Amino acid sequence: MNEVSVTITAGEGCEEHNHGLEYRSKLEHTHDTNKDTVIELVPYEKSYKEQINELMKPYIKERNDYTLKRKAAAWDRYNSGQIKTKPRNRDYPLIGNDYYTQHLHDQMRNPKTNKMEQIKIFRSLIIGLGDKSDRENGVDYQINC
Repeated sequence: MNEVSVTITAGEGCEEHNHGLEYRSKLEHTHDTNKDTVIELVPYEKSYKEQINELMKPYIKERNDYTLKRKAAAWDRYNSGQIKTKPRNRDYPLIGNDYYTQHLHDQMRNPKTNKMEQIKIFRSLIIGLGDKSDRENGVDYQINC
């Protein structure tokens, strides 16, 4: 039985690194520009922006429906005299459908450094089979699913 080394790397997502064949050919750890050797768990038919916006649509709709119900209930309370001030639109903001752009520059405080850092909107998980010597010796691994 042959041994195979496996490397799994989780990190910040980089669209160019994941899908730019020209960019990948310049990297030290891979020179592969053949699309057939990259197995994408989320197919790259659309940009990450389009994929994330599409995934978030049902949640955005659910949140906006909830906000509209709260606003309608506030108007009902105002019209019945339970509250004296009119509900304001700014108190019931709706979320736009471009979730990716709205959250692209979100930040949070890093508890280790106590500094504000940008939150990455997507992450990459890269699984590498074999090592540098395998690549140099032309060893090819096949995965059957």
